[in-house]
This record gives sequence, structure tokens and C-alpha cells, in this order.
Amino acid sequence: MQLLNQQHQTRHKLQHLRLIQQPADSSNAPATTAEATTATTDATPAETTEQNADAPQLQLAFSADCWIDVRDATGKRLDSGIKKAGQVLDLEGKAPFRVRLGAPSAVKINIKGQPFDLSRYPASKPVTLKLPQ
Repeated sequence: MQLLNQQHQTRHKLQHLRLIQQPADSSNAPATTAEATTATTDATPAETTEQNADAPQLQLAFSADCWIDVRDATGKRLDSGIKKAGQVLDLEGKAPFRVRLGAPSAVKINIKGQPFDLSRYPASKPVTLKLPQ
């Protein structure tokens, strides 16, 4: 069951990578952009563990425009501003992260390759998260 879940996550990540769009204005460019990785759907648990080890500490994928502010444990701002639908941010820093989202329903979050469930937060209200929890 865990292997099937990990395979689903890998397919989901690849779908997001296909949606990456580079902003026209480089001043709003994300701190880092996702890089395409090759993954097989019949990955063994050892291969999947290696993929998670290479996963960014924090990944935010946007399905609609959303204002964000992300800081690490030292207070360093990792990224801030309005992100566009299709953008994917891969962020590295010292955990825990403080993540502020203007529209939680517009964002999918992965922490070290594992999805974080935002469904318990109101879709239309800003939220501040401390991740990982």
C-alpha cells in the first residue's frame, strides 16, 4: 500500500513539473525552480526513499494565483509575493518553516516529498502554518 501511495506521489510530482511556468518578470522569479527528474512507476521502496532524500525540504505548487510569505527558523525570508497558477517553488532552509498563504486552496505543499493536507483550513481565508508540524 505504501509503495502504491509513493508511486501516486511520484506521478503527481511529475504532473506538477509539467505545469511549471517561468514568470515574464524576473524580479518576481521564485528563489528556486523545480527541475525535472526521471522517475519510474515501478520504483522499489529503496529507490523511493532515495527520491524523498533528494526532494526539496519544502515544495509549494500553485493551481491559482496566491500571495505567500515563507520564512525559515532563523527568520530568513525564502520567498514572498504573488505566485501564479502553474508555478512550483522548491525551497531549502532551516526547519521549521513559517508559511503564510493568502489562498490555501490554491496551493499543494510537500514536505521532504510527503504531501501536507491543507483540506482542514478554510479555502478562502489566509492561513499561517508552522511546517513541519
